[in-house]
Amino acid sequence: MLLLWASRPIQAQGSKQKELTEKSICTRIDPPNWYQNMGRDTLQLLFYGSNLSGASVRVLTPGFTINENRSKSPFYMLNDLILTDTFQGTLVLEISQGRKKQRINYEILPKPRLAPRVENQDYTLDPSDAMYLIMPDRFKNGDESNDLVTGMLEGPDKEDPFGRHGGDIRGIREGLSYVKEMGYTAIWCTPLWENNQPKQSYHGYACTDNYAIDARFGSMEEYIDLCREAREKGMKMIIDLVYNHTGHKHPLYQNPVDTNWFHHYSQKNITNYRLATIPDPYSLKEEQNRMEQGWFVKEMPDWNQSNPDVAEYLIQNTLWWLAKAELAGVRVDTYPYSELGFLSKMNHRLKQVFPHVFLFGETWEVSVATQSVYAPNIFSTDILGKPQSITDFQVCFALQKGLKENWNWDGGLSRLYYTLAADYLYSHPEYLVTFIDNHDIDRIHGQYEKQVWKTKMAIGLLSMTRGIPCVFYGTETLMAKTGSHGDIREDLPGFNKNDSRSVFNAKDRLNHENEIISWISKLNEIRTQSFSDWFRNGKRFQLIPTQGIYAAGIQGKTSILLYAANQSDEIQNLDLTVLKDLQLDLNKAKLLLKSLNEPAEPISTKSLQWKLNARGFYVWEIPYKEELLKEISPK
Repeated sequence: MLLLWASRPIQAQGSKQKELTEKSICTRIDPPNWYQNMGRDTLQLLFYGSNLSGASVRVLTPGFTINENRSKSPFYMLNDLILTDTFQGTLVLEISQGRKKQRINYEILPKPRLAPRVENQDYTLDPSDAMYLIMPDRFKNGDESNDLVTGMLEGPDKEDPFGRHGGDIRGIREGLSYVKEMGYTAIWCTPLWENNQPKQSYHGYACTDNYAIDARFGSMEEYIDLCREAREKGMKMIIDLVYNHTGHKHPLYQNPVDTNWFHHYSQKNITNYRLATIPDPYSLKEEQNRMEQGWFVKEMPDWNQSNPDVAEYLIQNTLWWLAKAELAGVRVDTYPYSELGFLSKMNHRLKQVFPHVFLFGETWEVSVATQSVYAPNIFSTDILGKPQSITDFQVCFALQKGLKENWNWDGGLSRLYYTLAADYLYSHPEYLVTFIDNHDIDRIHGQYEKQVWKTKMAIGLLSMTRGIPCVFYGTETLMAKTGSHGDIREDLPGFNKNDSRSVFNAKDRLNHENEIISWISKLNEIRTQSFSDWFRNGKRFQLIPTQGIYAAGIQGKTSILLYAANQSDEIQNLDLTVLKDLQLDLNKAKLLLKSLNEPAEPISTKSLQWKLNARGFYVWEIPYKEELLKEISPK
């Protein structure tokens, strides 16, 4: 019998496997490699080819088997490889199609250990972290040679707010020291995987290849190097993944493995965007189905996650990225739009394989009650089926609205008070990811009509409040655009190599940039370094807001951190009478930080009424009285 072999076995271990000649039977496998101890002894393999009709696959390595193809399409084979979960090494697969045969070396690599750096912490991120959100296409263009890539449907258009501007992985690497200088300990980048869409492909949320970095951002090797260098600098990398939908140019949508891999589209099948329909005891089943199964927009096909093959494809993809790049966490886009059954299955598997990896979902909702449904909460009987955290839009809205209006009983910063007073709904509110704006929301400085004191106060409250704060790139330069998504996602000064000045160089910064960067750096130093144990393990409290003042604090082992904001236009008294049971030594109170340049009002430590300047934000450390310290200190 005549055998036609590939010239050499495919090394199926890269991010995007090289296509062989047209004579090759298989051109690609998803996932391109795998890792040991990934929670199952069954690995779902998706083989690609220009025509796989009549093809079959077997394992030549003794002791392993592969099940029959169940794809309904001639472009794919979908098989389950049965392997020992602890196996590490290379398996030889043989694909046969008539008289043709092809061998593929498939690697099973050691699983990396993704664990917290700090002892006695549950997750890779903890409440002492501070996160920086980057939209790669708008952060920094480090490599202009990849702005235009052959085969990509959209080229660069730096004048179009919705076009590709050219930011890339090399630019992020060049900006790592800048992010580190501000004191951030974690970086979340919006999706870097391939988005080969005809327009608005810059944002990354319309994936066209789940296993590839977009070539206009760089290569897989560059991404791995970025993650490694960030870790070496003490920063944790967060990947942004989308379980709910993909781009309409995705090959798996254009040529599906099976007709039920995606929910079918019609104008009536656009989601209703109502998260509340899922927990609402009065909602109709039809409206619940439309929420979970409707398309997000007409260019983004909705995965059918009730299909077990689709669910496994998405689960394996998530695990692969974590292992491949040795990531600290996953942010999940449009989290509640996925089906609850699938989310539970995904979360159980992730916690089994990588129990310490921090997973948080985007939950854009208008009420605390509905938002809390998606986080670990006091009502849930399936905590393992929940992510570790979600994005806290309620704190975001409280700070946005609260500083745009005058203080009153339930307005102004009273909004923050009432929002946090509902934390009893959550099992672990300290892990909620908090923010004041993001890549989908008008710039906070613009919302505050460019009033610097409000922006500084909001950043101060965000940095000190419970949860893990996340700041959107450009906040430190007081970006202030509102309106379209393209407009709010501006390029940073110094984005291009030929820019007249660069915020990445300290000597080029404007006065207001120096002021905000210094402010952020000092706040992050308190949170992530000087008082990190207070944020991780301290007991929080908040005072009832009065006359424009919001105050709260954290009880540490030897002292408390007290922070206060006066949003009014007048000097106000902060009444410390309610803190008398804490037995504080007010005579030794130390002012750590204040937002205004003018001197703070003199504080009489003998008085329980501290005067706060109008529009001022303060942070103090106040030790306990010596008698109390003697009682609580170890013998």
